[in-house]
Amino acid sequence: MTTTCQQIDVRTGYCRLGVAAPGRAQNANASGSASGKSASTASCYSDWSNKVVPCAGALGSWSNSRDCYVQPSAENPLPGSLLFEGHSDGAVYSCTPDIGNQFQTAYSFWAAAPPAGPDPAQLAQEAIATMGLKAIAIGMVPEAGAGSVGLVGMPVWMWVAQPTATTFGPTTGTAAAGGVTVMATANVEHVTWDLGDGTMVICGRGTPYTDAAGAGRSPDCGHVYTRTSVGQPGNSYTVTATSHWVITWTGGGQTGQEEMDLVSDVAVQIGEAQAVVVS
Repeated sequence: MTTTCQQIDVRTGYCRLGVAAPGRAQNANASGSASGKSASTASCYSDWSNKVVPCAGALGSWSNSRDCYVQPSAENPLPGSLLFEGHSDGAVYSCTPDIGNQFQTAYSFWAAAPPAGPDPAQLAQEAIATMGLKAIAIGMVPEAGAGSVGLVGMPVWMWVAQPTATTFGPTTGTAAAGGVTVMATANVEHVTWDLGDGTMVICGRGTPYTDAAGAGRSPDCGHVYTRTSVGQPGNSYTVTATSHWVITWTGGGQTGQEEMDLVSDVAVQIGEAQAVVVS
């Protein structure tokens, strides 16, 4: 079956009549970061109640290893106390489980040095989660949706539509707990376009199409289809844009870098122009 175009826009060369598969809703799926953790990984988690808990509060700073809030003991015992467990150095700390523990039983323990605060790398994950990073909004000619059909051999333009801090960067986020503050900064390094016909194109922000461009090619992010989308699911090519985020963070005397891929997609129909002979 061949798509017949009965009318072509003379400015752009694109067929504007026909039925295209409707564009699919934008979706965003975070991939694993370089460290193997996702951006939603919480820095403070209670194994006892199986939930995320605040990293700090009136009960002290959360300790994942002890599964409780830790702070210097309010009893302030002196060396020689039974709570020192025979030691003459260090100090005594209280350990209070989170509210998920119905008994709310606190206990004391001795430690030679103050328990380590939150892991900066874990706090970085929390800072990233506060940014609300999203997949890009796809800008493309031919447009996705009913009433728009591109043509074989005509230039396709792709770009990041209406980029914002959360869809392209830069944007920042912070997280703090137990006296440790981490700041993270995120930017999209590049966008990888899968055009659905086996072609992959890597671009930056791209250049939005304007009528002045006519049938010209995109200066920095384009493609040309060599065959129609007939026979594809929905008679459309699925165009996928994967934005590759690079996030750097610093805090707690440490620095690091995380990476994240967020994906959006649309369905685009590509047809052929056919000459109509009038006798």
